[in-house]
Amino acid sequence: MSWVSNAIATIGIFFASLFGLSYSPVAITSQPIQQLGSSTASTVSTITNQTAVLPTTISSQWHSASFMEPAQNLQSINPVLTPYLLRGGQVVSIYEDASGEGAGIVASSTGADPSTFVVSSTYPEYGKDAEHVYLWGFVLPGADPGTFKVLVGTTTTTGGYSYNGVPFENGYSQDANSIYFDSSPMPPGTDRTTFSPILDGEGHITGYSKDDRNVYVENNILPGADPVSFRLVEDSHGAVDGYLGWAKDKNHVYSGLQMVDGADPASFALINEIDGTWSGYAKDKSNVYTENFIQGTLVVSGADPATFQVVNPPGQCGPDCQYDAQDKSHKYLNGQVVQKIK
Repeated sequence: MSWVSNAIATIGIFFASLFGLSYSPVAITSQPIQQLGSSTASTVSTITNQTAVLPTTISSQWHSASFMEPAQNLQSINPVLTPYLLRGGQVVSIYEDASGEGAGIVASSTGADPSTFVVSSTYPEYGKDAEHVYLWGFVLPGADPGTFKVLVGTTTTTGGYSYNGVPFENGYSQDANSIYFDSSPMPPGTDRTTFSPILDGEGHITGYSKDDRNVYVENNILPGADPVSFRLVEDSHGAVDGYLGWAKDKNHVYSGLQMVDGADPASFALINEIDGTWSGYAKDKSNVYTENFIQGTLVVSGADPATFQVVNPPGQCGPDCQYDAQDKSHKYLNGQVVQKIK
């Protein structure tokens, strides 16, 4: 799955508008995070202004109860909430197969040992037996089940970012040897003692993390980013724009792995629609910006940030003309000029 993670790192938030990803703006506040199998303080943090805040520790356990209830009708199962079941004496992974006619909820053997298999009580996508750790039914290569802990998972039960109910992002975990994002280890040299996933105000993964040396986009180092001043970009309501959305440090603005050339981090902010949701536009003191599925963050050519406003619902500028924003000189749709204001 590592190639998927790397691809998503460059296009991130575009899925929200293109494919209907669920998104709700959230305020950036301190949140308690659960760390499995540990009573020590978690290094997972949220961002309040520019300060990483250690959350309150909540102990949690691995358990076997959730998968020990065989379901007679697989179609009644939500595979995101119940990824594992015991059927025919085997631990099976439950998932939705949409590959063809008649496809639905199916089960596939994991090869796990049913006598020692347990599931995370907080993040059920993770399981382990005496020999291996499993993520969504697949062995997590090299992970040590004896020392394995989940730092933060997909938080699906509390409404994390998803596409058709399937989590858009996977979690962070660690064992005695490595820190993992999804099924891939973080880069060599990632500092285990200061590593911290950056979460939004509801505890959802944003795809960004950091230690005292680097900022990371999923399992990639974000070149040039300053971990001390790095933060998620807020709008006027203190909300962020979701998974791999815009972020900034004292020197630069970022969208996933892309550095936004010329953007001013001090004045860069999201632009809201009337109902408070993110509009797909942002601005700084000099420019207005939007995101393109292929090209990433783009300057809206000629737009005036002082007078730029989002129009919601889109307005009509002619028989075959709609616009979703305007400034003193032009009307725009998806960052393109559609009409000049006389």
